[in-house]
Amino acid sequence: MPFIALEGPEGAGKSVQLRKLSVDLKIAGLDPIVTKEPGGTLLGRHIRGILLDAQSCGLDPFAEFLLFQADRAQHALEVLRPALKNGRFVLSDRYIFSSIAYQIHGRGLDEKVCRQVIKTATQGLMPDLTIILMVSPKVGLNRAIGRSTDLDRIEREEWSFHQRVAEAYESFIHTFPNCVRVDAEQEESEVYRDILQKLAERFPASNIPPVAVRG
Repeated sequence: MPFIALEGPEGAGKSVQLRKLSVDLKIAGLDPIVTKEPGGTLLGRHIRGILLDAQSCGLDPFAEFLLFQADRAQHALEVLRPALKNGRFVLSDRYIFSSIAYQIHGRGLDEKVCRQVIKTATQGLMPDLTIILMVSPKVGLNRAIGRSTDLDRIEREEWSFHQRVAEAYESFIHTFPNCVRVDAEQEESEVYRDILQKLAERFPASNIPPVAVRG
């Protein structure tokens, strides 16, 4: 069964779409494992608290990056690899492209060094497909503000940071063959329809619903 990651800038709606998708895949008999980064393990939940806490505003960019990789290493070991070994359909809210977008492009960290650390942390484990839900920084941050007045540390970053992250995600679609783009500024039901269409096109033998069961 495939390993699918949903990616995108702040406010792209990944969590909402993953919930819908997990329900419909269960209806289709695919029994997916739904997980996330950071926070897909017990250790990861502790790391997530540090990373998103507004009081961690003084966190060094490379220290931030390493915390994400510690979470990812444990996640790959404890959740992803066992699930894939057992033939489970895996859905992850974020994976390695978040680090490339946020830490390499957003923070300006050394790409060669960071890519090597990512490869070591994951032992080369890559998604079969990464669906990038694209929203502009303006739309995404407005959604985040509308969702909660208590923004996390990443959401509070300056505008130029979010712009660099969005530009990075757009570039992945043209650089990596296993990345596909979905316009996440559409209505939720339309975004979901497009996600299902991308999955059905890429995995025609996986019994993925051809149209949205839950609109």
